[in-house]
Amino acid sequence: MENNDMQKWLRVLIYTMIVSIVNSVLNYLPFIPAVVTTWVSRGITVVMVLCMFQLASASPCYRKAGILRVVEFVCGLLVSIPVVGTVLVFTASVLFIIAVYQEYHAHGEAVADKDAVLARKWNRLFGWGVIAVVLTAMGSSITTVLLTLSGWDVTRIAGIFNGLLSLPLLVID
Repeated sequence: MENNDMQKWLRVLIYTMIVSIVNSVLNYLPFIPAVVTTWVSRGITVVMVLCMFQLASASPCYRKAGILRVVEFVCGLLVSIPVVGTVLVFTASVLFIIAVYQEYHAHGEAVADKDAVLARKWNRLFGWGVIAVVLTAMGSSITTVLLTLSGWDVTRIAGIFNGLLSLPLLVID
């Protein structure tokens, strides 16, 4: 792949990630309908998959990440089927984690020849992302339990706390 093409698709990918982060923040605002952020998220996934396949010649990990994201996307569309929905949500989550690993690894491979330090940072970023997800999930669970026991308006307050707990994930993104 020519360097200009790679730069173009990496630029599209970074702008797509910025839109994804903004969409994630908007998802926590109560006056934004969830259906809007859901459809924007689906559009973001389509653009990311396109970028991954365009970058595949730079690293085979981009192709793997693209394929995993396609399967995860299809699972996400099928979650409304009553019996299989739970299994598909779990499957989509696992595929998403593997796809992100492949993507970060591909970014590291793409820059390894020019900057070994940056390549190692891309690989470490995945680990930090996993730690942030685990801490966010634990914090969210603890917050929900404490709020339920307190007798407060759990839905509104939990939404605020979950938004605050998700800040490390947004920073890593």
